Amino acid sequence: MKKRYSEYIGYSYTGTEEWFNPQVEWDTLLFIDPMLLKNTSIDEFTHSYKKLVEFFSKAIVNLESNIPESLKNSMVQFDEVREANLGFSYDSNIGSGLTGKTSISVLNNINRFIKKGLFGVENFLEISLFDKNVSGDRITDMIINITKNDFIHYSCRIAKENSFPTKKFKLKQEYNFEEMRWNYGLIDIPYIINENGKEIPVLLIPKEFLVTTLYFDEDNFMSWIYHNDMNYVKNVFDYNLKSDIDKNKKKIMEDIIENNRAEILNKFLDDGKVYAAYDLSEDKENVNNIYELAYQFYNDNKDYLLNKKDDNSVMPVKMVAEILIQYLQMVVKDKKGYVFLMTNGNKFISEPKISKFVHILFESRIKDAGFNVDISSETNAGNGPVDFKISRGDDKILIENKISSNTKLQECIDENKQIHTYLKQEECKDAYLVVFINKESDVDKINLLIKKASEYKDKYNIYIKDVDCIKRESASHR
Repeated sequence: MKKRYSEYIGYSYTGTEEWFNPQVEWDTLLFIDPMLLKNTSIDEFTHSYKKLVEFFSKAIVNLESNIPESLKNSMVQFDEVREANLGFSYDSNIGSGLTGKTSISVLNNINRFIKKGLFGVENFLEISLFDKNVSGDRITDMIINITKNDFIHYSCRIAKENSFPTKKFKLKQEYNFEEMRWNYGLIDIPYIINENGKEIPVLLIPKEFLVTTLYFDEDNFMSWIYHNDMNYVKNVFDYNLKSDIDKNKKKIMEDIIENNRAEILNKFLDDGKVYAAYDLSEDKENVNNIYELAYQFYNDNKDYLLNKKDDNSVMPVKMVAEILIQYLQMVVKDKKGYVFLMTNGNKFISEPKISKFVHILFESRIKDAGFNVDISSETNAGNGPVDFKISRGDDKILIENKISSNTKLQECIDENKQIHTYLKQEECKDAYLVVFINKESDVDKINLLIKKASEYKDKYNIYIKDVDCIKRESASHR
């Protein structure tokens, strides 16, 4: 099973360290906020923001030059930095990064907005407000690709101070504008040896850079407008309520772009807000501690419904999937596992966090029962990845987790959508859609899904399973 960096190297991590302790080969839903990087006093990063500004200044010049398109594409090849273990991939550290036509489009938009006067290249980070292709994950990829050496030097310093093992790996480093190429080289970096004996390089990221939501986030901006510049939306749109702003975010953003309302952005930038990293010690959103919560929950209930038999190792994969899902259903309901999947407001945590929780339970159960199957995530083919593939050779089955409040729940099993796409891609016949429900009325949604799934039985078997997360009063309080 995947472990934290500190566990691999035998270091007792207390949580007071300045560096983030990742679960290696599994992304954590955290991002680097450029505003925090800009204001850091950590020696290795005091010039990092300047490097970002210089990169985009030079990149824009080359964008408008007559150099070959292949060189332009290579220049903005911001690959997923797997060594950082940050991002959206809940049970891997494999992502698509920001590359190709999308990255060229982002650079074009930065150039366009600068020319329109919305912001200067020194404030390029505001692009995350105006370009939907720029998420926290992609901003992080951009930052680490451009300033990779700074993160490597920082990681090596932390390793040296703590006697952590390092090793030379051939890694992509920073971009060389004179030669118009990315530099690669053998360089020392901390590493671990995983459960398969593979050496994996690891970047150690300062906790003070990490957030769950970038400051330049559309929702943050709309909230700021409501509290600080209602005259603008009243005069231009005749909006008077927060709900008006929330419903018309796109319209407001388009007006700011088309009418070059840089004064609003400048006020937003200079409003005196203190930028702060996500508090990992509290971790109120269960972004980081979902690993420990799931492992502890499993260990507390590891013997529940567990039957280890000799023939488990040859059990058909579909039967293994049935047993795993039944275990999930029972342990969430009977052992109150749902408390880890809900917020204080009785709403679900995000689907990626739920899938992480489920993956840990399934992987642990597979090992303890001796099922002799692999559990792995699917790569993203453009429609969003199916959560798990459970397989033994050519015998395989797909599992997708959804919450009942997902607005696209019903369409996820439509033809040419997510599950069908992966069944076809994997040349697989069977899939399970596991739906987590938190209120009685959601049972109707399950019935509709079962009916819809039956329409495809000539092509695929899509089995609908529900997991009861409804909080009920104990019998003594009824």
